[in-house]
Amino acid sequence: MQNPVEVEIEAEKEPSQQDTEEQQETVRPWTAKLKLDMPTLGPIDVKLRMIGDQVDLSLSTQDTTKQVVDQYWRDIENALKAKGLKLTHGQVRSVTQLGAGDG
Repeated sequence: MQNPVEVEIEAEKEPSQQDTEEQQETVRPWTAKLKLDMPTLGPIDVKLRMIGDQVDLSLSTQDTTKQVVDQYWRDIENALKAKGLKLTHGQVRSVTQLGAGDG
């Protein structure tokens, strides 16, 4: 990867016009996709989906990096909780080639 970080953030659907601005932001699903290439950990693909205060977090990485991330998973969950977010689903997957079949 030429750049150490690639980021893509998008709203999954347009809210209806009758919703108030506050309702639009609390119910609109947002997805962020990051591709990281970290010097000590290697490549990590991150997909984060949020609806209100609920977070679905998926990481895809090499097996050795997965082992490291697994050790800190509780810290990730606690950091989200400290920001008022609830991790509803989370996983760290080990893949042999990042970017293949992970959309």
